[in-house]
Amino acid sequence: MPAYCHVLLGCRLSSWFFNASIRLKLFVALLLLGLLAVGASYGMASLAFEVGFLRFVENRHAQEAQQLAERAAAIYREEGSWTRLLREEKAWNRLHKEVKGGEAEDKPAKPEKSQEAGKGPKAGKFALLDVEQRLLIGREQELSRLALTPIEVDGRLVGYVGSKTAIPLSEKADIRFVEGLLQTFGMIALALCLACALLAWPLAHLFTRPLRRFAEASRQLSAGRLDTRLSLTSRDEFGALAGHFNLMAGQLEDAERHRRAWLADVSHELRTPLALLRAELEAMQDGVRPLDAAGLASLLRASGRLEGLVDDLHQLARADSARQALQVQALRLDKLLDERCAAWQADFAKAGLSLVLHASPPCSLRGDLRLLGQLLDNLLGNALRYTDTGGQVEVVLAGNGDACLLLVRDSAPGVDSALHERIFERFFRVETSRSRCHGGAGLGLAISRQIAEAHGGSLSAGPSPLGGLELRLSLPLEAQ
Repeated sequence: MPAYCHVLLGCRLSSWFFNASIRLKLFVALLLLGLLAVGASYGMASLAFEVGFLRFVENRHAQEAQQLAERAAAIYREEGSWTRLLREEKAWNRLHKEVKGGEAEDKPAKPEKSQEAGKGPKAGKFALLDVEQRLLIGREQELSRLALTPIEVDGRLVGYVGSKTAIPLSEKADIRFVEGLLQTFGMIALALCLACALLAWPLAHLFTRPLRRFAEASRQLSAGRLDTRLSLTSRDEFGALAGHFNLMAGQLEDAERHRRAWLADVSHELRTPLALLRAELEAMQDGVRPLDAAGLASLLRASGRLEGLVDDLHQLARADSARQALQVQALRLDKLLDERCAAWQADFAKAGLSLVLHASPPCSLRGDLRLLGQLLDNLLGNALRYTDTGGQVEVVLAGNGDACLLLVRDSAPGVDSALHERIFERFFRVETSRSRCHGGAGLGLAISRQIAEAHGGSLSAGPSPLGGLELRLSLPLEAQ
């Protein structure tokens, strides 16, 4: 097959594997890992056995060589030389048989070969050498591979028995034993490979089951079923992911609920001034109400309320937008507070309320002058709108560590403590004397909290010592 065909086949296999399901990928990975482990174990076990068995065979040959040296020494002691062994090939072979525990076999005599011819009698695994390590019996080409065992007679060295080192298996019993054991290893390895294949698929199915549940839950969530939740209770990564998924689904459900409530509130708030305008205009058109200064003033008030609501929505959208850029500059909050309180004094006096500003310590910070001015106007306007006539509003500015704390306290009526956090929700109004009849769309405090958080601060509510509501604004001071 040409080389480009191999490349094309490899690319197609890679693309197929990349696009395959996670379950299939995990199955292939587990299977390959199992096969690799089995193959490596089989190879190492086979190698270790072969090396160990060869070492065992070499040790056995060394013992046989020692026994052969002892028997050769006995023959040399009787003859005084190696003439008998050199003359009779059967004598050397008989020694082999005796060492191995067998009986000498009577074989036809072979022609004797003189030592002068350069060759001794044929030998098997062992060779006989004289004192000067010259080969007497054995194959000369194997001299470099011989391990020498000395032959001593009465403490005198008379020769050596040479045995081969790193001997390949030659005896049928040894070969059959090794082949049988390796065949057994192979069958065990094959069985393990089949077991890996049989176990890898159910394991891959088990491991990917939570992913299939995640996929199904995601499809339901994308189809609009925001009440979808996962019931995984495991303490592993899938359990943690299920917790995050449920949290995300809950937040999406809350966001959708708030969005619907937001649309309902906005449509309701816009419908009221529009209905009033339409009623006034139809009354003037039908002649029920004259087109005079009083009628125009009523129309102007209705349009002003509509304009104020649209402006509040615009401000809230800007406060919500993450792209809103603050025009940050160094400013004095105490001076800004003095200016805004002075601007509101006439309105408070007209409403029969007293506005008291306690001595303001210097309070330097960095922020958007326009937005902070709007925040202060919202707090003062809220107090003006929802405080009973004859009441009092106190404004206190104080330092609080690395932040400045602004308190706006008003007198009765108060707000139930259970509603202190809800008054910052959009379009929320307390259904008591702090109600719709005082005007406003319920967006001022929501906008104020957005501005405070955009400056790294906070805005909260609590009971006022004057009997009404206390709003607490905290803003970080400018780093010195």
